[in-house]
Amino acid sequence: MQHPRIDIQIDTDPKPLATHPLYQSLRGAASSLPEPVHCYTMAKPTGSVCNLDCHYCFYLEKEKLYPERQKAWRMGDETLQRYIEQQIDAQAGGQVVFSWQGGEPTMMGVAFYQKAFEMQKAMQKSLSIKLDV
Repeated sequence: MQHPRIDIQIDTDPKPLATHPLYQSLRGAASSLPEPVHCYTMAKPTGSVCNLDCHYCFYLEKEKLYPERQKAWRMGDETLQRYIEQQIDAQAGGQVVFSWQGGEPTMMGVAFYQKAFEMQKAMQKSLSIKLDV
């Protein structure tokens, strides 16, 4: 059986979208917003390893991609220091937020977070530091 041929033409001219009232409304609202002054990132110091099995997690299958990480899954001190330096340097505002994710956040142990906080205080310059877990 032969299927009929269907020709589809896609209009690549952005003008129709740019003149749409909803686009104009959103564009106007967005142009009145202040420029963002913070750079937000989230660190997962446990890598692909997790001790939880949340049904909504987007990261569960990553464990299969990195089987070698089953033995060496902790964020090392050098990586931690670089992460903190880069996060602080990326800020244009007066605050830096350090967000930690990855299963039970205490998988890394209290000593990891104490070390991270000490590094953050030592490098904070004039920024205030906020911690999210």
